[in-house]
Amino acid sequence: MATQSESKKIDKEAITHTLTGITVALKGIDKIENIEKFWFGLILILIGLGILALGIFHHQIEHKIRNAKAIVFLAESFVLSLVGYLYLHEHKTYIQYVCFAASLGFLIAGIRAFFTKRKE
Repeated sequence: MATQSESKKIDKEAITHTLTGITVALKGIDKIENIEKFWFGLILILIGLGILALGIFHHQIEHKIRNAKAIVFLAESFVLSLVGYLYLHEHKTYIQYVCFAASLGFLIAGIRAFFTKRKE
């Protein structure tokens, strides 16, 4: 019989992918309001939606692509560092440091996932 904690286990990876995807998509929506940065905003929205989809379907993707977890973490690290740079360029107060810290965390997680053996 499964305990209550096992039956209500929350997938923390899916939560991080989902939050990252939403953050990037919202930054894209913010950029799309400026007509000069329309295409850049559209690209950020598409990247955010892609990360959001990976957060939802990451269990199916992990079985088909070798090192999928590491690739996703490294991509999220790059995108969050880009979003942090955008916040820094906009002279925000503290949010860019949160993005840079999350980017560093995803970079470490990506490197760790890349070098650990995958269970078959």
